[in-house]
Amino acid sequence: MCPVRRWTGVGGLIVAAGLAASAPAAWAASAWLAPLDISAPRANASQADVAMNPAGDSIMAWRRAGAVQAVVRPAGGSFSERVDLTPVGESVSAPQVAIDDAGGAVVVWQRSNAATRIVQAAVRPAGGSFSAPIDLSLPGQNAYGAEVAMNQAGGAVAVWDHFNGTNTVVQAAVRPAGGSFSAPIDLSLPGQGAEGAQVALDQAGGAVAVWLHFNGTNTVVQAAVRPAGGSFSAPIDLSLPGQDTYGARVALDQAGGAVAVWLHSSGTNRIVQAAVRPAGGSFSAPIDLSAPGQDAFRAQVAIDQAGGAVALWDTSNGTNDVVQAAVRPAGGSFSAPIDLSAPGQAAQGAQVALDQAGDAVAVWLRFDGTNNVVQAAVRPAGGSFSAPVDLSAPGQGAFGPQVAMDQAGDAVAVWERFNGANEIVQAAGYDAASPQLRGLAVPATGVAGRPVSFLVAPLDVWSPLASTSWVFGDGASAAGVAPTHIYTAPGTFSVSVSATDTLANSATATRTITITPEPPSPGVSGSGVRTPRAAVTRLRLNPAAFRAAKSGRSVKAAAVRTGTRVSYAVNVATSVRFTVQRANRGRRVGRRCLETSRANRTRKRCTHFTRVPGSFTRARTAGLDRFAFTGRLAGRALRAGRYRLLATPTANPRTGTTARRGFRIIK
Repeated sequence: MCPVRRWTGVGGLIVAAGLAASAPAAWAASAWLAPLDISAPRANASQADVAMNPAGDSIMAWRRAGAVQAVVRPAGGSFSERVDLTPVGESVSAPQVAIDDAGGAVVVWQRSNAATRIVQAAVRPAGGSFSAPIDLSLPGQNAYGAEVAMNQAGGAVAVWDHFNGTNTVVQAAVRPAGGSFSAPIDLSLPGQGAEGAQVALDQAGGAVAVWLHFNGTNTVVQAAVRPAGGSFSAPIDLSLPGQDTYGARVALDQAGGAVAVWLHSSGTNRIVQAAVRPAGGSFSAPIDLSAPGQDAFRAQVAIDQAGGAVALWDTSNGTNDVVQAAVRPAGGSFSAPIDLSAPGQAAQGAQVALDQAGDAVAVWLRFDGTNNVVQAAVRPAGGSFSAPVDLSAPGQGAFGPQVAMDQAGDAVAVWERFNGANEIVQAAGYDAASPQLRGLAVPATGVAGRPVSFLVAPLDVWSPLASTSWVFGDGASAAGVAPTHIYTAPGTFSVSVSATDTLANSATATRTITITPEPPSPGVSGSGVRTPRAAVTRLRLNPAAFRAAKSGRSVKAAAVRTGTRVSYAVNVATSVRFTVQRANRGRRVGRRCLETSRANRTRKRCTHFTRVPGSFTRARTAGLDRFAFTGRLAGRALRAGRYRLLATPTANPRTGTTARRGFRIIK
């Protein structure tokens, strides 16, 4: 069993140090943290859901005291105060959460008024606050069963079941990144019932929705496919006609490949089936995943970045319900069923999540003879599932487990537990990854005998950091996140920094620094002739409007598909420091352009610039220099908007005049 460590709670809030890691998951040093209460005590909370983005930011929502509540936790930070997304005392249910790469989120739910049930949503921009509730479904007719999905950029699609007065119709609303939800769109055909809608999105914004359709004789699984920026297709039958189907689910990889699963009645038993769709292609004929002769229930599926998938379900072995899985490598076939839960006690309600590499976490409920206990099993990419681990404490009932993962194998599970008086939402984090060395700054050059400053911001999704250490390549070392070191002699040195968390997971990065001899007195050459002040000229960005890269360094040597080519000239050998400023709307107050406020909102509009954290430096001889700027700074992609690039030269060691050039990041 994995070791267990505890979070600390302060004033009802959960506190954990560290931020998201990008290093591969270190499964040998992984651990489930002990569960903590997320919802407030002394009031029932239920129907919890959770979403986690690749960086490790997570959002949880649940129903409590007639309201939808949510908390936000940035990777490695603290949980926010509990926020009511709806007025207290309303009849609300079934909140569902989705999150994008930057931490923006959408929560959907259904609200019942005196006459009908309405699907509503609340939208949260990255780093902002949730909006007031927005009605997605049309007034006057019942809508329920809302589901929502988001892609990396923040585009969202919500689906639900809508009763039009005669039949139930599957509807959808589409929201472009940063925009508003569209009016409802009918996905299923009129005249026959459809229900159980579910949706998934790919990286570009393409979507697949699935549901159950009654054709007059049987229920069949149908799907509608939407290319990025396009419209949903007419319904497509995925299951075979002639026998009933139940509980369709779908998952998409980043390129748009899809796997759908459902339960199919063979006439004797319910069998889990799947259909696979390559990106841009068509769904395959149904494939049986569960073994014949035994009933299966509640099929689920998750998919990784490359298209590998894991399907989960509950099956009866004749004595108990057992959680089973089938694993499909990218481009391959599903394996035979694998038992995940231990024999001898009933297990059901399985949920599964995958990270981008294919690491998996599954959770479910196990009946210990007295109460339900939440269990989990983990699987490294290409490996096997671990033995089950109990997550919830024994002696109190647990219900409705959900699970989500980031890109590095970290995960979070949520569920409800009954404490003898109330239902409380609990959460447990799974720490599987090394710290991430964010904000790493190692100068490209330095001068012998003068201090050189180094910087790193190591962060871990769940664990506190134990140490941060540097090796400077000249026999010296230091600890801390911002050391200063003096090289006594010129040369080229390899600088490495390492961070280790309390589970002994560690990450190391290496950079090179070139140390030059100490120059003569400022502004004077070795022959006593005053040298010119460094200057940057002909600063250009081509193109001036470009997309930021999703990953990688700020600077590359060659042109890239995303990013831009930067060129400039310097008049003397110099070190040029590049920084970025973002354009913001402001108001003119005197000679200054200030942020808009209540006091100055009637003033003349203007544009003011604020610095974006991070920088990079290039040491060049006199003449022309070119490089590719990827649109990333300090490990993060610049958001869409207007910016300017600043180039500040330093030589001899005077600082020259800063050159500026505007550019724009597009979606």
